[in-house]
This record gives sequence, structure tokens and C-alpha cells, in this order.
Amino acid sequence: MNVQLDHVIVPSGDMNASAKLLAEILGVRWEPSGQGSPGPTSLSTSFSSGDLSEAAEQEYRAQRASLYINDSLTLDFVNWSWLGPFVKAESDSVPINHYCFRVSDDDFDAVVERIKKAGVKFSGTGVGEPDDKINTRLGGKGLYFTGPEGHAWEILTVSYARPKT
Repeated sequence: MNVQLDHVIVPSGDMNASAKLLAEILGVRWEPSGQGSPGPTSLSTSFSSGDLSEAAEQEYRAQRASLYINDSLTLDFVNWSWLGPFVKAESDSVPINHYCFRVSDDDFDAVVERIKKAGVKFSGTGVGEPDDKINTRLGGKGLYFTGPEGHAWEILTVSYARPKT
């Protein structure tokens, strides 16, 4: 069985600003929201009925700012207020998540330069105040930074989450 993660919903207070910053840091393509304000009710009706019309696609695009990480993974930044009560916690604050990307050594160095150019502070440990240091766990390189919503983003070259094969 070949299973691939297709997309992840990233809750956001300002989906376009958050997606744009991360796209610039990672050096990947993104598409801003269509700037519409339809809620999940109208969209779910269109999609559950199988409507794949141009209008339904525009409605879908209006609700998200999509960041294309690679050929098989998209991050869809969506306004937290649009997600509806079935996915929102009782609090009105955006839930904070952790996302990690593994890149090559050369790509890591390019990401670090883009982070610095954007004026984003980073940390080698992911805890405490940013120290603008890079960790060298397992002989690789890694860093953490926080996005506008408070999401913790991690960039590394050697995974410590996967067993060595």
C-alpha cells in the first residue's frame, strides 16, 4: 500500500499573510485566498453534492491560501473563524500546532538565509527565547521558528522522528 499525506489544514487568523511568509521562507509556490467570505456550510453543500463546477472551485479557493510544499503535499491555511463548531475548540483562539519539514543541506542553508532576510527569529532548541542558533542533532542541522499565528515550524536535515533503515 502506498499512502501519501495530501494536504493539511492550518488554522489561521490571517491566512494570506501566514501562507505568504512561510512560502517565502521555504521557497515554494503559494496561491492567496480568492478573498471571498463564504462559510463552510455553502462549501460543504457544493462538495457533498459532487458539484465540481467552476463556481464551486472558486468558492473552495476563496476559503484557503494554499502553499504547495511538493508534488504531493499542500498546506491549506484557512481562517479559524470559518472552520465551524465541529472542529473549533471552545476557545476562540487559534490552536497552535507543530509542523516539521526535512530538507537537504543546501536547501537548509537557503531557508536560513530567507529566514534572516524576513527578519524572523529562530532557535536551535525550540524552547525559550529565540537564540538564532542551529542545532546539529544526529549530524544534521535543524532550527525552529514561530509563525504569525504562533505555530511552531521546524526545519531539519536529519529526521529524529523516524527509525533509521
